Amino acid sequence: VSFISSIWISSVLFCLFMGLPASPLYGQQAEVRKQLPVMPLMPSELSAAMPNAVKGWKLKQATAKNTYTKWIQARAIRVFESEPKRKGDKILTVSVKLTDTGRFYPSIQFFANSSKLNSGKGASSARKRVVGLRGSEQIFPDGRKLIRALFDGRFILEVLLPAGIDDAQSELF
Repeated sequence: VSFISSIWISSVLFCLFMGLPASPLYGQQAEVRKQLPVMPLMPSELSAAMPNAVKGWKLKQATAKNTYTKWIQARAIRVFESEPKRKGDKILTVSVKLTDTGRFYPSIQFFANSSKLNSGKGASSARKRVVGLRGSEQIFPDGRKLIRALFDGRFILEVLLPAGIDDAQSELF
């Protein structure tokens, strides 16, 4: 199971856990369109869908809160650090963020266009489908990788992987 496949599986499980329709996750996701926003889930509900323990990794941070810009959003974040197997091994940090945008279009419009872009700050980003979901993969000059995916037209899953993480380690998230 690849890392991206595990994100897809996690997305389906999240939808089933939260009682949301998982149908957009099978095959092609519906076009992102402007819909009336809805109230997001409670931060505690998002937090319950996040991983708490990953074998070989320590949970360093677990937060869930509401944020507000032009519309309220709920966000849950988990930060994990690797447990070095040998003295001198580099500690790796992985961040997993789940945001309920409540379908507020300005928050999800990034996913509406599938063209390529360059951020201009040394980090390249390509909008594409990630396991059938609208998403993007951004690689930073230092080797870190940010993977973002939109599902059910309202939830954004972001995973920040460090440079030097191997496929076997990334499959855990």
